[in-house]
Amino acid sequence: MGLKHKRKRQHGTTTTMALVIILVLVLLLIWSEFISGPNRVKEQIYAQRIEKIIKQNKNIQGLSEHVFNYITYQGYDDTTLYWYNAKSELITSRDIETITSSVIRLHLDMATTIRYMRFADRIN
Repeated sequence: MGLKHKRKRQHGTTTTMALVIILVLVLLLIWSEFISGPNRVKEQIYAQRIEKIIKQNKNIQGLSEHVFNYITYQGYDDTTLYWYNAKSELITSRDIETITSSVIRLHLDMATTIRYMRFADRIN
């Protein structure tokens, strides 16, 4: 009777590399769902609220979001300043002529340009 030589089973580097790649892919998938997923939802809600406000007032400019303990949106057209709540409902409005400071008017013009650029970046 001959002695049977027991063969030791080992997996090669190809199998190890395949398992490492699968592990990395699984980690990337989990990361993308838990990290970027909520941000995508927030951006979608933001876009829906902005769209609803624009439908209510087609001439609105300089629309921006302000987050404190609550969320408000502020914008203006040629004659009026507007404030909206998180449900895109008008909270209040104010005649733009009540703003007497030229510095505030300049700020509104600059803010409009900056916010439009940010909003355009979110859309694209």
